[in-house]
Amino acid sequence: MATSSGITSLYCTNGNGLIFDFETEQFTDSFRYAIGIDQKIKFAPKLRVACVYNLNTGKYTYYRPGTTDKLIARLLNADFIVSFNGKCFDLLVLQRHHRLGKRKADQLNRKHIDLCEEVKTMSSRRWSLNKLARLNLGEAKHTNGREMTSLNLAALKIACRSDVSQTYRIFLKWMDGSLMIPKETSRRAATVDIPLIHHHLPNPFPYNYIDLDLDDMTEGQMAEYLAGTWGILDDGNHTFVQI
Repeated sequence: MATSSGITSLYCTNGNGLIFDFETEQFTDSFRYAIGIDQKIKFAPKLRVACVYNLNTGKYTYYRPGTTDKLIARLLNADFIVSFNGKCFDLLVLQRHHRLGKRKADQLNRKHIDLCEEVKTMSSRRWSLNKLARLNLGEAKHTNGREMTSLNLAALKIACRSDVSQTYRIFLKWMDGSLMIPKETSRRAATVDIPLIHHHLPNPFPYNYIDLDLDDMTEGQMAEYLAGTWGILDDGNHTFVQI
């Protein structure tokens, strides 16, 4: 199977590959609503801990903000790297706070398998790690997004390692063609407690809401969603927007 990044399954099987995930400080609204990579980089949150899994050795390694030079060097030396939404989040954190320049970021992304992007290519929309793990692994994310910022370092490492483990197992299913994609659901047609189209929005509404994973929301996002002032719009870019 050839991936969108041009990395073959044979190369992934035999090469020096790393799975990684970052946990950060709480997002600001400026980052959440930023449009475009440059603006995302400008407001990217600070790293708390990173976890890297080596496919060859089966070992997990943690990195803190003071050791990101070693982390970047390790990612650059790998034959390929795998993440879930790392192109639009994790690497932006390194670009803003840890001297990862554009040239090296481009170098990383040429060998970067971002499973969030790959799943979007397969299904024409984004799905959260939580939903993919529930369907394919029979388990939810260890810790949802609303709880991450309140965890101490020891608990945060456990949660980050769990995300890396799930990303790795989903990667294996993606590689062998057995990855299952959640079924599309119609938020308008479904009977749910959360209002979807609010009276203060245009009617007819010019976009379609994508099914949001409530377990991945922060408390602030949940409040805004319930108020009808936050969501993901299916406008071709799947961009967080204020409406």
